[in-house]
Amino acid sequence: MYEGQGLGGTLVRFALDDARKRGLSVYPDCPFVRGWIEKHPDYVDLVPVEARPQYGL
Repeated sequence: MYEGQGLGGTLVRFALDDARKRGLSVYPDCPFVRGWIEKHPDYVDLVPVEARPQYGL
């Protein structure tokens, strides 16, 4: 119903910005979140360096 309207990306951006403000690390187990981070490399720094290969980042 809402597919293609950018709502998922808006939600992911909000969650990742909040994680950044709080100094949290992100482990993108959700394929949608992982794909979003791949398309927005300025968020890769939220994934710990040692975990990036596991997620293909």
